Amino acid sequence: MPVSRKRKSKKTANQHQLLARKARQDRQVQNVLAEAERGRVRRAALAGPSAGALIAELTAYGRESGGPALEDEFCARLGPLLREWDQRPRNEYAGPGDFALALVRAARAGVERSLRSGEDPLAVWRVLDMIIEILPAASLEEVSELLPDLNEWPGDVEPPELPVPASLIGRVSWARDRYGSRFAVTAGFAASGGPVRWYLWDIDACTMSPLTVRSGYYDSPEQALAAWQSGAGLTSTGDARWTEVDDRSLLEDLMPGADNLSILGGESADQFAEFYRSRRLAEVVLDVGMKSKPRPSRSAQPGPAEFAQWHRERATGPVPEDLDEVADALADVWGCEVPALYQCCSPHRVAFVATTAGAEFGADYAPRVIELLPSWVAWLADRSGLAEDLTARALVYASGRPHPALGTDERTLDYQAIVIE
Repeated sequence: MPVSRKRKSKKTANQHQLLARKARQDRQVQNVLAEAERGRVRRAALAGPSAGALIAELTAYGRESGGPALEDEFCARLGPLLREWDQRPRNEYAGPGDFALALVRAARAGVERSLRSGEDPLAVWRVLDMIIEILPAASLEEVSELLPDLNEWPGDVEPPELPVPASLIGRVSWARDRYGSRFAVTAGFAASGGPVRWYLWDIDACTMSPLTVRSGYYDSPEQALAAWQSGAGLTSTGDARWTEVDDRSLLEDLMPGADNLSILGGESADQFAEFYRSRRLAEVVLDVGMKSKPRPSRSAQPGPAEFAQWHRERATGPVPEDLDEVADALADVWGCEVPALYQCCSPHRVAFVATTAGAEFGADYAPRVIELLPSWVAWLADRSGLAEDLTARALVYASGRPHPALGTDERTLDYQAIVIE
């Protein structure tokens, strides 16, 4: 029996257009993801020979040493290698994520070769296991299908016992400079067959995003603190002491992103040496060391309208008619990815904002924004209770004076600078 036309399911022309548009968007997303995967595979293949050579060197080293010594040797060799790849043209480039894939492939191939040839696979297995332990979770998810299965080992070959990874010992501690935007974080780790060592993250949050400008192991927390004070400057850190972390949310915002293997550009060989390890140990700190810590509530951040009112009440000269507009522009360029640190105004922060304002607003408007910057710094210093001597040091750069550690203008600005205040 024919179906009545009235009972047929019909879609309007708009519905068909929406469905077609969604289908096109889905295809575009899939194409982008597929292209990204092809690019990752290509870059990992490009890095393959370098990764293979590194695995061979580490295998030879691993025949004599394992545990922490092998891990340290890996990091020492990795830094210059990743730095070299970072300096290559974009069509010959392979980043840390690509190199991680190449390393696991090369180590797996080494294990398989040793099994086929009848050689002792223990040394190369140590290398593979060390790499697995040092890579952050985001990278491991991408290479998990490449890991050898111990059940596939020949019956006459005894599978190696996996070493126990480094475990967190004691509490996680931090120290903060007097400006409030430079941090040291440390935690003790003990690996099988090795002593307890303290890992240091030296974190500078004076720019838009917190940067781990330096990291590594030290023999004691006192040694780690002294190294941080020397690198950050005794003027701002001289009286700093280790205290237990009391703000998990802030620590999460500061620590290097374990789920992100992208780079800013310009990282040094020392930073690349600890690139994987700093992220992996950050995962341990946040997952284990801070699991039960509460997240404190936050008060509302001050806004440009509040500053404009403060400026009008204290101005000794003419007030711009478009003060609210300029204050909004200054608030935008002052923005920080860590809201809790919005009021911090170190010389590094002030100089960075003054320098980037030129690139953000151009030659015509930037001077008007920078002209308001000294008042902005004074306002934030007043709100946060910053000491007068530190406020004076910050105001030196509020008029646009270049900071000697950062470069002369936005073209030479060093985002990775280790600034001594």
